[in-house]
Amino acid sequence: MTEVPLKVTPTDFAANKALRPQLVAAAAAKPEAEKKLTIRPLAKRTTGHKLDGDLADWGDPAAFITIGDPAMKLSFDAAYDTDGLYIAYRGTSDLGNASEKISTLFKTGFSMDFQYRSNPNAKGSAVAVGDRRIVIAPWKDKWTATLYDYLDPGTPADKYVEFSSPLITTRVAHVGPLAEGKVAVVVRQPPAKPGERAISQWSAEVFLPWKHLGVRPDPKTPLRCDFGILTPDSGGVRVEKRTYWSNRATDMVADLGMEAQINPAAWGTATFSE
Repeated sequence: MTEVPLKVTPTDFAANKALRPQLVAAAAAKPEAEKKLTIRPLAKRTTGHKLDGDLADWGDPAAFITIGDPAMKLSFDAAYDTDGLYIAYRGTSDLGNASEKISTLFKTGFSMDFQYRSNPNAKGSAVAVGDRRIVIAPWKDKWTATLYDYLDPGTPADKYVEFSSPLITTRVAHVGPLAEGKVAVVVRQPPAKPGERAISQWSAEVFLPWKHLGVRPDPKTPLRCDFGILTPDSGGVRVEKRTYWSNRATDMVADLGMEAQINPAAWGTATFSE
């Protein structure tokens, strides 16, 4: 047997040391009951809907679904019609994102996140063909929706996009803008108190066409999915907190490879009502 020397740099050692407590905590965490959501038709969930990001047509904010700690004031809801899925988000945070690459928007500042399983026949907790992620974020002075399609048997191994860190490499078959996706965001910034930094109150609507999501709404077919909001530091340079409706093991914000991953085992279930 040939021995191969393993070289661990001080940077690698420091990264491993910083990650270890979070991995231990994630392994020790008790599983929660599966999250469940009913997605209603747009005409029943909203009144006089306009895709403008204002959310007044979605009604009382108290009816929205809280994401994470209520003190963070992050929430969402969803509706659908024959054309696509509508996701409404609201929150209080900075909105900056410093990414120069469309592929790393989930790492470098504010974004909204939708993860889902497009193949209803896929089983198990591991990432399967049809498992996808859509990251919605500001990029080059406009809002964009980026699709991450994790597995594709028809894509050569050397064509996968790699997200690497000293600890792990996450590989994704396809990464690129979601065709025909629409995003509308409204930002309100109340005056800051003396000595305090102003934090934006914002609301957003995202329209995702079924033909590009790869799914169709069917009351008899639940959708495995998760909804998240990634909030940045004050400079909008990196993600400071990753908060999701269902997946609670999202504390890591210092490892590109891990932050690029999806975890279908931790997703909830959405049902389309008639």
